Amino acid sequence: MTPPPYMGVEFPSTTSHYLTTENVMLDSRGVENAIKAVTSKGYGPVAGAQLLVLCNEREADLISTWRRGLPSREPSEDELTINPDAIGPIAKYDFVLSKSAPAYLTEETIVGRQAPEEFNGLPVFGSYGDALVIKSTLIPAGYLIVAATGGPGSDMNPIAIRQHPTADYQGLRVIPGADSQYPITNSFLQRSFGVGAKHRGAAAVLQVTASSTYTAPVFVV
Repeated sequence: MTPPPYMGVEFPSTTSHYLTTENVMLDSRGVENAIKAVTSKGYGPVAGAQLLVLCNEREADLISTWRRGLPSREPSEDELTINPDAIGPIAKYDFVLSKSAPAYLTEETIVGRQAPEEFNGLPVFGSYGDALVIKSTLIPAGYLIVAATGGPGSDMNPIAIRQHPTADYQGLRVIPGADSQYPITNSFLQRSFGVGAKHRGAAAVLQVTASSTYTAPVFVV
């Protein structure tokens, strides 16, 4: 599906929001590319939405070490083979802990607004650029999601809840039992709904892998 043009910029039909780091270690370039994949389509702060980086604790620990103007990882062997003086990708921003962080000492001064303790009930670990970093065990290690959200029920969210178009089948319904004289007997409650992609360009997935081909994670229940 070709993304629609935004601000005069045309996107090729091969555009994908399933990205890879093309390196075995997460770096700032991969996260910044995922953020740019979303913001370049017109989503994020420019549309009044909040950028989120949803990741596992392993990736969050790496992001927390990034500092503006410094390499976000060591160069790979392939990079050193091409250029012995190569350095890892340079971070464009500082990772800053949120207001919920344990007390810590620093000689540095925070310029700008510090990330809040939580975002719509989700604990915020910190921020990287315009994005809030949120740790979740629901995200498998080796993957992260960048998403732009306007909050619960917002039309700007990448995923929307959908329900039956007939009003009689919407919401919580009481299904009576077989005996009309005693409708509560053997009755049960029922509600049906689903989810669907509303704004495909408002989210991107990044896999940490040396391959340039994205592979979906396997969830073990």
